[in-house]
Amino acid sequence: DLKAAEHAMAATKILHLRHRPVTSLSSGEQQRVQIARAICQDPAVLLLDEPTAHLDMSFEIEIMEILTQLVREGRTVLAIFHDVNLALRYASTLFFMKQGRFVESIRPREISPEIIEKVYGAKSRIIADPHADIRYVVPYSIAKP
Repeated sequence: DLKAAEHAMAATKILHLRHRPVTSLSSGEQQRVQIARAICQDPAVLLLDEPTAHLDMSFEIEIMEILTQLVREGRTVLAIFHDVNLALRYASTLFFMKQGRFVESIRPREISPEIIEKVYGAKSRIIADPHADIRYVVPYSIAKP
């Protein structure tokens, strides 16, 4: 449906790209095209595998803001991230896995050095942003067995 496609392109800020071949687009633009394709199908749940992989910081933020807006509109977004700090900034719940097995489920405020060590085998500090209610993981060494 053309109207649904235009809505999805507008939501992902790619309407101006509609006449360009996908192969001519940057990585960030291609990611937005993939998200627009998913939105077109009007799913209640979006499953995304590293939607910000290989993107520079501005495109990364843009993709995350688009996904945040989809959540505000009532959709559920389940995404895999290797960037713990990005997940801490945007997710409402984090599910940690190690070697294909579920390890822990937390709210971002519950992140701790113990969880990071259990999941990643790394020693870390948790830093709170004084200007926002966001926590960041700062790894500093590999945990000794």
